[in-house]
Amino acid sequence: MRYINLTELQNFIGSNNAQLEFLGNSAESIILKQLDWTFLPAKEVTITSVSGLLTIGEQYLSEITYIYLNGTELDISGLTYNLVNGTINVDIDSTYLIRYLITKEVTVASVDLLITLPDQDITEITYLEKDSVILDINDFIYDLVNGTITVFEDGTYTIRYTLTKEVSIDSINGLITLPDQNITELKYVYRQGIELDIEDFTYNLTDGTIIVNIDGIYTVRYIPTIEFKEIHTINSRYFNPKHYPIKYVISVMDTIRNVELVDFDIIDEQVLAFYAHIPQPVRLEVIYRSGIGLKEDIKYAIMITVKSWFRNYQENLNNVSSYAIGDERVTFSKDLRSLPMEAREIINEYQNKRVTWYGSIL
Repeated sequence: MRYINLTELQNFIGSNNAQLEFLGNSAESIILKQLDWTFLPAKEVTITSVSGLLTIGEQYLSEITYIYLNGTELDISGLTYNLVNGTINVDIDSTYLIRYLITKEVTVASVDLLITLPDQDITEITYLEKDSVILDINDFIYDLVNGTITVFEDGTYTIRYTLTKEVSIDSINGLITLPDQNITELKYVYRQGIELDIEDFTYNLTDGTIIVNIDGIYTVRYIPTIEFKEIHTINSRYFNPKHYPIKYVISVMDTIRNVELVDFDIIDEQVLAFYAHIPQPVRLEVIYRSGIGLKEDIKYAIMITVKSWFRNYQENLNNVSSYAIGDERVTFSKDLRSLPMEAREIINEYQNKRVTWYGSIL
């Protein structure tokens, strides 16, 4: 079994019968095939850190479930640094000077042919849209210092732009908390007038690296992801992949026009929503990575299915056409009706967790 521990299953059933492992493998296979979610078994590695860096050996991880050092479980959150949360872990508490880049998107109505953005000293304007039409910012006169754009007609505009900020801040208990979240990029970090290597602080699931304060031998358990490529013709702004959840989008190509699409959001890790206008129909090639640890309720559905099958073992194994002991092989029915009602209800709940075309959960 890839997901269920045999000893745990034996304890749940109350038996150590030799058939349980086979039944468990079959229940896993049948139930997981009913779902579009990419459930993956956890991996565990023991790694020696080098210069405060753990390199797991895989990239695009779904999550890290635990880290042990010398038999003691560590607080994972104490090791993470995250641009989304605007936090940085450091080895020495001090006063740090940090410059970073953030991206903002606003919707503003122009007045007398002038858009006035809520920020000044803007680094770059990256996106301008009116009435679902993307405009070329180079066609307009704009002032990054004052945060204004002169337009040809009044209306409501959506603008995306970047800001560079610089702050001087004290770390507390090895943690710098910046005044912003959803940061695009760190530009530099200074301590006592000396520029530090930003990469010494970064920890990233994408890269599969972890910064630690003490070098040693660590045991790390994590959930990987796997890569899928799908090609579909769509007639809306929404793309539903075959596999859930979407953890990383590697690329989205409009294969008709040979253009890479980058203006999209991921809704509930299930749907790509393109917020820029795209010609329709469009033929997309989407490369993405999916993976998640087995949920406890799915695990429970597998175990109660095994329990049901085992209980009816003497009565033709409840719609199971055959089974194997030793060299004898078992072939189970893949019909959902062979599963107990409670397991089917759990499966149905996951099958119904789809996102509609407008982005809400059914």
